[in-house]
Amino acid sequence: MKLTTQLFMSPHLKLDAYDPEKDAAEESGFTVDLNYLWAMNMEEAAHPLTVYEIKKKREAQLKKVVEGKPAGCFAIRRKEDDRFIGVVAFPWISWTNRNSDFRVMIGNVEKREEYLVEAVHMALRYAFEELGSYSVDSFTGEFQPEMMEACQQAGMRECVRQREAVYRNGRLWDRVIMAIDLDTWLERNDEEVTA
Repeated sequence: MKLTTQLFMSPHLKLDAYDPEKDAAEESGFTVDLNYLWAMNMEEAAHPLTVYEIKKKREAQLKKVVEGKPAGCFAIRRKEDDRFIGVVAFPWISWTNRNSDFRVMIGNVEKREEYLVEAVHMALRYAFEELGSYSVDSFTGEFQPEMMEACQQAGMRECVRQREAVYRNGRLWDRVIMAIDLDTWLERNDEEVTA
């Protein structure tokens, strides 16, 4: 990484502290989208979350970080107007194995189309260059083609396919784990990481 590399800034976005008092109200509206909700918690029953539920969930995540537990959570904001558009979360970090897992959730479908690739790149840059991960993965599935495409554009490849593991819209879908290692990241992003 160059000394001038901005971990928390990209051309259009910035990663910022998540503010449960301010951001939970906006994020609550995003949970009517099943893709957003699934990325928040893949195991809970799907239902739109209230502001209170979002606030408690995010406060619990932030508490883990403060206590030094292996997790992370950032608000995604547009640089032009500081508007909250979603979350980058690191629900699992294995320091011993130098592996981390991330989720990128953007609430508005149009904003997702516009910013998802950029947000995935920011999440990967943070995982490799700040967390020191050697490998990084993200859970998605064939029911989220835009997330799979964003991961592929960032150099991630399918490493695990769990057949018919997610029930959505009256049918079973494959869950897919996308992954990338540090060597691949460095090859693809040498302009960011060389002096």
